Amino acid sequence: MKLKPEDVERILKLREDGMKLDEIAAVLGVSRRRVLQVLKTKQIKTPGRKKKELPSEIVNLIVDLKERGHTIEEIHNHLLKTGVKISRYKVWSVIREHRTKQISGEILQTLLEWDAVVGILVLHITLKEQRNRLLLMVDVKNCKILLWKLAESLRLKPIIDTIDGVLECLKGKRTLILLSRTPPLVPTRGKDNKLTRHLKNLGVEYQWITSEELIRIQKRLSRRISKEISHENPYEWFKTRGVELVETSCSSYMKRIGMEVGKDGPA
Repeated sequence: MKLKPEDVERILKLREDGMKLDEIAAVLGVSRRRVLQVLKTKQIKTPGRKKKELPSEIVNLIVDLKERGHTIEEIHNHLLKTGVKISRYKVWSVIREHRTKQISGEILQTLLEWDAVVGILVLHITLKEQRNRLLLMVDVKNCKILLWKLAESLRLKPIIDTIDGVLECLKGKRTLILLSRTPPLVPTRGKDNKLTRHLKNLGVEYQWITSEELIRIQKRLSRRISKEISHENPYEWFKTRGVELVETSCSSYMKRIGMEVGKDGPA
């Protein structure tokens, strides 16, 4: 599978930060072997290699120009005119890293504000050349799957009943529900559907998952699961390997944004 330049750079950075190969593979949604291929190609054998960093004033200038509405091309040309030798890709990378840190900070702050955060996701899984839907209910702070269901189609009413059961277990805790914008969760007409109206009636706070980074993680999980799932016995596979894969991806991301899994504060 051909990786995008930003994915290659992310693999290198995660490895330099000391992350294990299996964890990197889970985060990127690729195989361990693919991670090794990238590392060998870039001749990075062990973590800890010093990465050449841009001076902070250049980074701040790039971010400032971007926030003022300039394009990457305009920022790149401006830097070249002022004598700064830098590629367009590096400019893009700086902007991307800044935005990622900003989003991660917002996500971390959200997690810290609530006693419990439950992610309700619907992933599209290809199984025997047919698209199936995988429902996941995840205790985000503890990176544990509370419930999962793999089916060709999902109805909203059983999902609502299951959410009620989860909320009953969390009774007394300030709980935030995170919803993926995928059918049947997302309203097809107007702003609300049975699910959102039900949550409002219960007085339960919910947010739609709109962060580009979190959406990318969901897509990578979908691809990874679709690639590795056993077509002969998909339910048994997910019960063992699939659950581990999702929980490992969650743990890796939580550590990356500075949240210690199972704790109520930063690592």
